[in-house]
Amino acid sequence: MTTYIVSYDISNDKLRNRVSDVLEGYGFRVQESVFECQFNSDELDMVINRLENLIANNDNIRIYPLCKDCIKKALEIGKTKLIVGKKGYAIF
Repeated sequence: MTTYIVSYDISNDKLRNRVSDVLEGYGFRVQESVFECQFNSDELDMVINRLENLIANNDNIRIYPLCKDCIKKALEIGKTKLIVGKKGYAIF
């Protein structure tokens, strides 16, 4: 499994909700339109296909892989809380 940051800029509320529904199955929301997810290569391909079929031409989704060292170096500034996704991931 590899950890990815997935961010999106989608103008349509209905489509934006569908995208977040897809991503909630693989990780947790860290910002309003940013998720931290874990995918194996098959899951990543499947999620990419699902997202491509959802979005319109003027929408944008970006997927960034994170190496294990990068995850350890991540900083969070501001108030934090426990967030648990469907796969049990959590941050404090």
